[in-house]
Amino acid sequence: MRFYSQEEIEYISRRVYKAYKKTAGYSEMPERVIPEQLAEILGLTFDYRHLSRDRLTLGLTSFEDGDGVEVFDSPLEEFYMLDGKTMLIEEDLQNDEEKVGRCNFTKAHEVSHHILHLLYPNEFGSGTATRRMPGSLRTYRETAMTKELERVYEASGATNIFPDRNAPYKVNVPGSEYELDTAARRQYQLTRGNEYTQAVGAMMNSDAYKSADAVTQGELLAKAKSFANYLAKKEVDGANGGSYTDAEMENYIAARDATGMSIADYYQARGPLSDIKSDKKPDGKTIRDSRKPKVIDYINGLGYLTPEQKTYIFAHEYSSYLNDDGSYKNTIYELPWN
Repeated sequence: MRFYSQEEIEYISRRVYKAYKKTAGYSEMPERVIPEQLAEILGLTFDYRHLSRDRLTLGLTSFEDGDGVEVFDSPLEEFYMLDGKTMLIEEDLQNDEEKVGRCNFTKAHEVSHHILHLLYPNEFGSGTATRRMPGSLRTYRETAMTKELERVYEASGATNIFPDRNAPYKVNVPGSEYELDTAARRQYQLTRGNEYTQAVGAMMNSDAYKSADAVTQGELLAKAKSFANYLAKKEVDGANGGSYTDAEMENYIAARDATGMSIADYYQARGPLSDIKSDKKPDGKTIRDSRKPKVIDYINGLGYLTPEQKTYIFAHEYSSYLNDDGSYKNTIYELPWN
């Protein structure tokens, strides 16, 4: 499945909006699109079931006739056979007046899958067995993480923060290209999904992330996405005898494994260090060791880092505090946070 830019999505939206106005018989552009009316125009219908035991799966649809999905309307195992034109919505959304907005959003979300499939049938979903597994069945599941992603998107406009739904058919690393079969794509998506979920989950709980503005939060979430993609690519390369590594990503992994730093902790702490400069003499020459006290003051003021994490950041900024085996020299424990 190809990816669509924000500009492409907006272009498609304008096309649909104009077609909706004409087909629904509006003389002027309507203030809003009624999901049920749009679905009816497209020959689609909604049905309502409990889609998961925890009620967090809010919508589900398929492009294919004959996809059976489990529903949870009774203690007994029950399956609902989708026909390619029916979209399932979590029943609790329909019955709760306080969730009208969420219900309409979910309906519009599911209809949009069908619109893209109608416009681009060869690119958005397929009837083949290989493509159906990641591409035919569509679900929308609300969690604390999806709520946060939506909030950051609305506040900042960041688009490169959402997890990728489908695994690629090819993976490129410097010097190599690998074609992935079904099993390899499944493993790629599993690794990428797990790493993304863990990275974002840890980050959402960190004060470094919570105290950042929405734009910075979007940048940090994009870092988490890049990190998950990196580990999935590295796994593919390693399985084929390669040794692909990225220095920046590996530096973060070392910091995480040594001190438990989240991506937000690491990049929020490391980023401003490059802006801390040494003082200069009138003749322009650098004053020796004038930068170090500034770095110490900066790191000491990072309230979201533990003393162990501050020590790690400092030691990897000033490697003279490290022994040859990577352990700390005793002088590092004289720093103000130790």
